Amino acid sequence: MKRILIFLFLINSSFLFAQNEWAPKGATWHYGFTDWQTNGYIEISYIGDTIINSVSCKILEKKVFQYNLLSQFDTLTLNHEYTYADKDRVYIFRFNDFYRLYDFSAHIGDSILLAGTNQFTSSGCDSIGLIRVDSTGTMIINGKSLRYISVSPFSNSKWGWAGRIVEKIGPIFCYQKNMEPYNYLLPNKLDYCGIFMDQTHEGGFLRCYSDQSGFTYSQPGVSPVCDYIYTNIDENENIFTEIIVAPNPTRDILTIHFKVNSKKVIQFELFDIAGNLKLSDHFPETTSYFKTFNLSGLSTGVYYIKLKSNQGTVVKKICKY
Repeated sequence: MKRILIFLFLINSSFLFAQNEWAPKGATWHYGFTDWQTNGYIEISYIGDTIINSVSCKILEKKVFQYNLLSQFDTLTLNHEYTYADKDRVYIFRFNDFYRLYDFSAHIGDSILLAGTNQFTSSGCDSIGLIRVDSTGTMIINGKSLRYISVSPFSNSKWGWAGRIVEKIGPIFCYQKNMEPYNYLLPNKLDYCGIFMDQTHEGGFLRCYSDQSGFTYSQPGVSPVCDYIYTNIDENENIFTEIIVAPNPTRDILTIHFKVNSKKVIQFELFDIAGNLKLSDHFPETTSYFKTFNLSGLSTGVYYIKLKSNQGTVVKKICKY
């Protein structure tokens, strides 16, 4: 009996350790975002515990802090998320059941079924996604050895990630790391679902994670501080005196015209919503640029145009129908 009690104690201790490792007291994530003429950050934080279906869960509260075109600050509280962890997996409560969120016991080639949200089901988006495990391993962060899995979505998946997911932190690296929002804590909507205009959805760039144990992680080169808000959403655009992307929406032909305040080499890139590079070009070192691109070979959906110089990056969203 004594051995049984010790065995049960060790199992319980292991489970509690896993629970404490995931979303412990003080656990806070910050994700920066820019959406149309609004920018800011999403803060996700552990606020307490609850019981769902006899399972002890962590409550994560999501808040949006943003600054808009009218020079107004605003704070919104989004819905709560309910999660728990065992030794190898993190689960999330969706559609009245628990789904795997992360699985660090997965092997290369395994597939993981993910639950998105039902926010877009009326427009043709499935609420479920499927990702594959591309690689596994460990990495050292702040002296702590943490497991990771690198994943990518199946071609017909509606939800998922494309990058590396690490214990305690979640997704920290994207295959297209500058494309929003593929290193967000929760699964992202990957499919445009045939809708002409884009749908606002939750997500952003990981800035940093911290908790009361003293463990911290900051994504390199993303933001000067975790809760930083740009007070001028065009601060990278001050090198441009004019940007015209037309027509937008477009069927086939897209014309880009812009001027800059001094001679610079500009890199043009066009990505689809999954972060795949579709077109790229260099503009010569002049002060006025005009070029037409044929998009007839691209599928209907949302694309991002990225204009880069050594002084900053400007991202524009276009729709192709």
